[in-house]
Amino acid sequence: MKESVVIVDPEKSMSRPTKKFLQACGIKVKVFGEEKLALEKISPKWSGILLTHFDTLVARGMKFLAKVKQLDPDLPVLMVLDHTGIPLVVSAMRMGAYDVIQKPFSNKDILKIILGALEKRRLVLENRRRQSEIGTREKPESFVAGRSPIMKRLNETMRRAGKVDAEVLLVGESGTGKKLIARCLHEQSPRRHKNFI
Repeated sequence: MKESVVIVDPEKSMSRPTKKFLQACGIKVKVFGEEKLALEKISPKWSGILLTHFDTLVARGMKFLAKVKQLDPDLPVLMVLDHTGIPLVVSAMRMGAYDVIQKPFSNKDILKIILGALEKRRLVLENRRRQSEIGTREKPESFVAGRSPIMKRLNETMRRAGKVDAEVLLVGESGTGKKLIARCLHEQSPRRHKNFI
């Protein structure tokens, strides 16, 4: 799906002027009156964000938010509400809403929030892509060259040690490849999706 912003507005009281404004700003927009149609269009690989407006149907909007978060917990969902009491805002944020916007809002304010959400989505997808690349890299043998019995034993030890939740002490002369081994251990471990320190 090419649209950068999908607006879900069952009562269609906000979507027309907002769509017109966002398109004038160069943002691609698609509007849906039914949640089901929007859910069919989004996926964990989709690069856009959601802007929802359920007006008097707040409970329905919260259910939709929960369904979106089941599909992709990191997908930014901006909720526009007519009446935003503190308990409602807290509840929406706890459920994973990116932001809760109270009507009336200025075009300048909503544009700033949307651009921030789109940037967050871009960074999330870029991070996923990089993690996927790390996860599909070849086994340590490609990083530690050699077919001698010692090198085979080293690779096997790295494979086993990488799966264990324990500290590993690497010793050896300068230039023998301790940093390379540390990197290989990290990429074989359950922590491979976290920062290598």
